[in-house]
Amino acid sequence: MITKLSVKGFKTLKDFSVPLTRVSVLVGPNNCGKSNVLRALTFLSTIVREGFATAIENAGGTAEVFSRSSDQRLEISVEALFGSTTVHYRVGGPGFGVEELSSHGEVELGTQRTPTRTFVHIQGSPVAFSTEEPGGVLRSIVQLPLCPEPIRQFGQHLAQLVVADFSMDRLRAKSLPVPGVQLKPSGENLAATLDRLHGEQPAVRRRIEQEVSAVVPSITGIVTPTVDAEGNKVVGILEGDQVFKADAVSDGILLFLALSTVSQMSGGRAFVCLEEPDRGIHPRRIKEILEQINRVAATGSQFLLTTHSPVLLNEFRDYPESVLILDRTDEQGTRATQLSSLPDVQQQLRDVSLGELWYSGVLGGVPSK
Repeated sequence: MITKLSVKGFKTLKDFSVPLTRVSVLVGPNNCGKSNVLRALTFLSTIVREGFATAIENAGGTAEVFSRSSDQRLEISVEALFGSTTVHYRVGGPGFGVEELSSHGEVELGTQRTPTRTFVHIQGSPVAFSTEEPGGVLRSIVQLPLCPEPIRQFGQHLAQLVVADFSMDRLRAKSLPVPGVQLKPSGENLAATLDRLHGEQPAVRRRIEQEVSAVVPSITGIVTPTVDAEGNKVVGILEGDQVFKADAVSDGILLFLALSTVSQMSGGRAFVCLEEPDRGIHPRRIKEILEQINRVAATGSQFLLTTHSPVLLNEFRDYPESVLILDRTDEQGTRATQLSSLPDVQQQLRDVSLGELWYSGVLGGVPSK
């Protein structure tokens, strides 16, 4: 699990640092930088998975990435905890030429750089890497047979990050199961992806079905019935001998199915960023959505949510360490405050709900007048 994210020089994140929990929520006004936090994580994930050049290209080029005041000095670092091992990882610095990896606890590991190579001591032996851009060291280490498991898990956790903006309409939509089809951030292709897993990765498909059945015991299976002559599929659930297609499946179960698919396809350790999961959801169903997210998180995945919903915030009343209130100024850029760090917040919550307290403006993170 990633426990801290620090970013310098990325869009509005001029000098930004924030703690993260298993399920964290970002709240703040429009244009305060919530989406930029998710973009910074996506940028880091792409660096680890495909390299710096690809990350810059996917983000729209250097002009779109660097904050104007940073003089193109960009740095992203994370701290993470896997088992009893704390991992520190940093990329960036002048010319974006630095990549540092260290760990403490169960696994002791550190990087040493020379003008031509980076050395990592694994199990007491130095392993040399000649990489031309950040991301190459971690990407190479996790492929080695002697890579310590916590480091491998950390690398996979970063590389498999998913930023999703699931739409219930897209999750319910029909899709064609062509080779290599993938679940899109909007939720499109859910049926086709599940259908592909049935043939290519049946064990993953079974784990998804088991998770859904554990939540709703009456569900005995997941199906993807064909709905037209072109071969398009839709998602369905099986209760006994009866099939219920997506339009008859609740929003909560449908979202849980999508989240379980993302999580299980990553080996149960996905890092999922969800943009406003409450959007388009009736307020009475938000608690159900959070329950599904917490169930998937309990299997090893991690979630970072953004919201404008006081109703969703109410569900975090007992978890103030998970609530991150964002504001932005021209001078400092995006800043974050952890709810649990505010004085007297527990006393204030005795009289009003968390959503009402935030909406009132007392906590910050609301539009300026």
